[in-house]
Amino acid sequence: MSIIIQAGHESSSSEALMEWLYSRGLKKPILSNVQQLSGKKIADILDKIISKKQSTDNSKLTESIVVDFLLANIDQNDWGWADSKNLTALSHWQSFEPNTRFVLIFDHPKKILSQFAENELTRSKVSDLMEGWLSYHSTMLNFFDTHSDKCLLLEGDFSIKHVVKTKDLFKSLSSSLVLKSGWQVEDNSAKDSSLIQSSSDIAHEMMVEEIVKNYPEVVNVFNLLLNKANLKGSKIIYKTKRPDIDTLVAAITDITNLKTDLDHKSHTIEHLQEECKTADVLKSENERLTAALFGAQEAIDKLAAEKTAIEKKVNDFEQVDKKNEELALENNALIAALHTLQESIERKTTDNQSAEINDKKLLMINQTLEQENAWLVEELHNTQNLLEKKYASVKPLITDEAAQSNKNMQASGTVSIYHTPESRVKNDFPYRLGATLVKTKTMKDMVSLPMTVAREYHDYLQIKKELESLPPLDKESDLLRAEKTKAHLSYRVGNTVTQSIKSPKKMVRLPINIGKEILSFKK
Repeated sequence: MSIIIQAGHESSSSEALMEWLYSRGLKKPILSNVQQLSGKKIADILDKIISKKQSTDNSKLTESIVVDFLLANIDQNDWGWADSKNLTALSHWQSFEPNTRFVLIFDHPKKILSQFAENELTRSKVSDLMEGWLSYHSTMLNFFDTHSDKCLLLEGDFSIKHVVKTKDLFKSLSSSLVLKSGWQVEDNSAKDSSLIQSSSDIAHEMMVEEIVKNYPEVVNVFNLLLNKANLKGSKIIYKTKRPDIDTLVAAITDITNLKTDLDHKSHTIEHLQEECKTADVLKSENERLTAALFGAQEAIDKLAAEKTAIEKKVNDFEQVDKKNEELALENNALIAALHTLQESIERKTTDNQSAEINDKKLLMINQTLEQENAWLVEELHNTQNLLEKKYASVKPLITDEAAQSNKNMQASGTVSIYHTPESRVKNDFPYRLGATLVKTKTMKDMVSLPMTVAREYHDYLQIKKELESLPPLDKESDLLRAEKTKAHLSYRVGNTVTQSIKSPKKMVRLPINIGKEILSFKK
């Protein structure tokens, strides 16, 4: 059983980090048996009791509250909670339950000043805030020095942005703690790049940092926290020549007025510009997606019908080798797709020939289409004949070669080329289907779409068993590359289509869902 008690100043990201732990499998504590107290309420009560002068009655009261809370949660394997007042009672929890593990969260002292509007800060208020920050984190350092083997000291904001490193640290803290893996991997470079700070924001940030430097004890404690932290992202604060704190506070007030004026003037213009851009993008994407989705829907319907017909025929060949059955099904699917496509092209050619042509430009376009259709019909006949001949000639060899290849791989332990996380995602059917749909832009591509999708499905079946025999993707050492590959537009569109096929309701919303994926990708 793992009990995680987390403490962090009110200005830190302690609560946000605990929510992340809950999302990965850590359980919230159950209310105590007798008085139905939550973890936060117990932290508040213990803080009040311990802050008073110690007495026998106080010790007994503290013990009864803690024991009652532990008994209520005795059946839970991994649980915990976070509260700023937990810091006062950490030593008591350690004495009652030696297996308890502690997570101490700190952040840059400038963060406590950033929570207030510039016109709310005065010299006395800044001094009070800095004094409170110093007292809290000095206590945190003392506890960490005494129990470093059972503690993690983390910089809150940095830990949330680098969840992979944070998860590894929690594994080292408690071997029994199991946290689930998340599908999303943070992209720190993209999170803040879209927000461009104004000159007034930058000036405000600099002013706050200069104010912190006027409190050397706060700077020393923060630097000590960085030196001892298990995970950190900030840099050590170096002493420099600093302006007077009254000057800094006054400067922040002046910046507020400037920032308000600039924001008011630019807000209306930016709002109108963004609405125009959004309307243009949505219009363009909607037109392109509508054309692509009609072709994709027809291809999917044809493939579904062909699959049903092939499955009925499989029952007639019970004694045929399993590998030969798969090859026969795939070959039949390709031939059926070619016949269907040929009939469609011939009907289109007949319609084009019977239409009235009054404009020279329209005549040239129809002539071009007739030439392309004739070429496609000829190519389809040739392709069908070659496939049938090829299948007849290599069918006996395929089985022998496949069997020999499997024996050689099993004997030598050779690793497939699809073993890399990136290539495994790209060779999965959702990525193949999405890449085919994304590349469909011309009329020629639309006509050949069913055949292209059938070919991709055929190629996928050739390596499907090999991909399924590999270890789970989330256990790969280079999982980050696989997650980045899943962020490609091809995978996102293909995955949306394959998931929607399973449900009639999702099929109705398929065009909208694909449109959302494309807009999300472009952002």
